[in-house]
Amino acid sequence: MDDLIEAHAATHREAVRAWLMEDGGPLRIDADALIRLADAGVDPAVIDVAIAVSFPDRFAV
Repeated sequence: MDDLIEAHAATHREAVRAWLMEDGGPLRIDADALIRLADAGVDPAVIDVAIAVSFPDRFAV
């Protein structure tokens, strides 16, 4: 999660989304992680991709 938050703070959200789709998952996403990402100001579109790559059997990216 720290890498995701740091990347989001350092670069454009589209770059972070591309990174997640190429090499970012699966992540350990739970309710606490979602709250942490939201509290850190991570763009909702980035959070959506993080969820999708973490649960590839349920979401297609």
